[in-house]
Amino acid sequence: MNKLTLKTLTVVFLLLLSQSVVYSQKVAVVLSGGGAKGACHVGLLKALEENDIPIDYIAGTSMGAIVAGLYAAGYSPEEMEALMTSEEFKGWAKGVIDPEYVYYYKKDPNDPSWISVPIEISPKKFKPKLPTNLVLPYEMDFQFIRIFADAGAAANYNFDSLFVPFRCVAADITANQPYIARKGNLENAIRASMTFPLYFKPITIDGHLMFDGGIFNNFPVDVVLEDFQPDYVIGSKAAGDYSIPNPDDIISQIEGLVMNKVPYQIPEGVKGIMVAPQLIKVEVNDFSQAKSFIDSGYVATTVLMDSIKKNVSRRESKEERRMKREAFNNRKPDMFIDQVIVTGVNPAQADYIRKLIVHHPKQRLFSEMKEDYYRLITDNRFRSVLPRLKFNPQSGYYDLTFEVERATPLELQFGGIITSSPNTEGYLQGTYYLLGENALNISLNGYFGRFYLGGRIGARFDFPFQNPYFLEMDMVSYRYHYFPSGLIFLDDVLSSNVSRYDDNITGIIGWPITNKGVFKINGVTGDWETHYYHTNAVKRTDVQDKTLFRYFKLGAELDFNTLNQRQYATAGSRLNARLNFGGGTEYHTPGTTSFSKQKAEFYHSFMDLQFTYDNYFAKSGPFTFGMLSECVFTTLPRFRNYTSTMILMPQFSPFPDAKVRFLENLRSQSYLAGGLKILYSFSNAIHMRVEGYYFQQFRKIFQNEKQGAYFGPWLSHHGFTMTSALVAHTFLGPLSLNLNYFGGETSPWSFTVNFGYYLFHKEGLN
Repeated sequence: MNKLTLKTLTVVFLLLLSQSVVYSQKVAVVLSGGGAKGACHVGLLKALEENDIPIDYIAGTSMGAIVAGLYAAGYSPEEMEALMTSEEFKGWAKGVIDPEYVYYYKKDPNDPSWISVPIEISPKKFKPKLPTNLVLPYEMDFQFIRIFADAGAAANYNFDSLFVPFRCVAADITANQPYIARKGNLENAIRASMTFPLYFKPITIDGHLMFDGGIFNNFPVDVVLEDFQPDYVIGSKAAGDYSIPNPDDIISQIEGLVMNKVPYQIPEGVKGIMVAPQLIKVEVNDFSQAKSFIDSGYVATTVLMDSIKKNVSRRESKEERRMKREAFNNRKPDMFIDQVIVTGVNPAQADYIRKLIVHHPKQRLFSEMKEDYYRLITDNRFRSVLPRLKFNPQSGYYDLTFEVERATPLELQFGGIITSSPNTEGYLQGTYYLLGENALNISLNGYFGRFYLGGRIGARFDFPFQNPYFLEMDMVSYRYHYFPSGLIFLDDVLSSNVSRYDDNITGIIGWPITNKGVFKINGVTGDWETHYYHTNAVKRTDVQDKTLFRYFKLGAELDFNTLNQRQYATAGSRLNARLNFGGGTEYHTPGTTSFSKQKAEFYHSFMDLQFTYDNYFAKSGPFTFGMLSECVFTTLPRFRNYTSTMILMPQFSPFPDAKVRFLENLRSQSYLAGGLKILYSFSNAIHMRVEGYYFQQFRKIFQNEKQGAYFGPWLSHHGFTMTSALVAHTFLGPLSLNLNYFGGETSPWSFTVNFGYYLFHKEGLN
């Protein structure tokens, strides 16, 4: 062999060796935590893929774990961007429950409660059990399974076998050490890594309680170096530098207390580069700026791209990456459910849960079980319901496990209304929950105020059959005391001109109608009593008339409700229809202002039909438009006198302040009413609303010279009422400033400042 040939072979060998080094070059990407700001990592991945930079390994903590996990699960940066900028993702992060799936059948009746306090009961303690999280995790837990579970199954639960090998870090609070996720359920690992204290409820993995990985390691470059030994590391920093906690910001204090202050840098001696986009400070779960964060990550990476390309010679073409991603995604088994397993409760309670959800053929898609899942989480008997999915290679299907934590059996609720009028109310309720193969809850509540004094004891049995139903029994006693209008709470009020008393027992059987409705059949018996003067000019020595009506009624009610608030709703609709038949005996005892001086007794029968439709039907920018219509047709009789007759008649009360006024011009035996609402939203929590309503009586009731009642001509009288309110929805309840107009009343205008809810017991007679 001559020298030339030897030289040529040497050059070729050296070239092949250099190419081998280039093509063996491995690149790792490490993504820091940072809450919502971590969306910038998507921009980094997008820029790397556009420039054909290979990504052989990926790791992250907290929000970095979500982004890294999505990439390892086979999602493209474009798909990740679409997800994180969606309204749905913003809702998951804030714990917003999808209103489409709220199970109205299981919702408690609207009451004026502000807060609910679970009470832990045991032989040695009786104490409140405070919540551990500010954000409801239910939607996020469900969606994490939908997004990640099939990728974990495709990798046989080995994170090295994902689209790219993946690592994330959580904080094992049980063992007080970092937890490096290398295998297992992908969604559980990511969920554990991003569980920031106080915001999100922690989960357990292998019996250990897990919190946010940032407690120990918010930038897991050391994990990547130890597990993968990459040739080049690209780091992305979304977390802010350490700052002194704000004394007025509890979250910053928690962050300063628990989060480890790690250096966001590539260790000395390791080839790599750090990308640090300029990001504004936002709340941990505020993804309203996700698009701008993604763009910032993209720009910051693009600025450094020449340096990255200089150090990373190897390239991965878009077609090569697409085929690789497609091949991995094709390995994902469809998420068909075979078995449903329930843990954390006794066998009878597990049977109750299975009856709620397993009414369908097996091999259902997981996405189709969202409605069943929400039936569980809206049940007050459960403190938490954590779904877990595991692929069974023997059956070819997934097993779905619900890890259930029972709620404390006793729950106390506090609330009411604080107002500038004489109608301030306090509210207290206690509910005891029992759960076996069927469910029972027993509740006792009370209202305390000058306007309204009432109490209720009730029991509800729930039977979770294929066609579920409930049986309910209520005993209610309440008193209404109507005061003259326009008063402030400091005014001295002699007495109410009109008082109503109702003591009744109600039995109800109910069935769900779709996800948003309930149908009820009810029977009521009770004593309905009124005390009243026939004039506003009364003396202390005057005695009120008394009218007692001992009644019974049978009826049916259909109710569909998607309104987003108990009071001052801004979206959704409600349709309520009722039909009742009944009768009873009237007993009248005259007072000193009565024309009649003799006691009287009469029997009456009646029928009533009521239809109410409330709908927020259009939204345009900050404006929302709504309407309310109500039709009432009754055969309620004329009682002994005009006043007792008017007290008996149904009243149109389209807004809260109307519920605490005795409005003769909005009362009638039968009527048709309706009007429009215009809302202007300053933010999600604050809005201004203006409402105006027309009230058409079928036949107005008049008073004759002997204080008796008689009907006037058909459709001869109408009325008008309106309100304007500035409303702020707080986490306790609504705060409102209200200006109201009641046409035809002696004092038509009123101004009130209210905090809380004007919500009372359902009336037995009306």
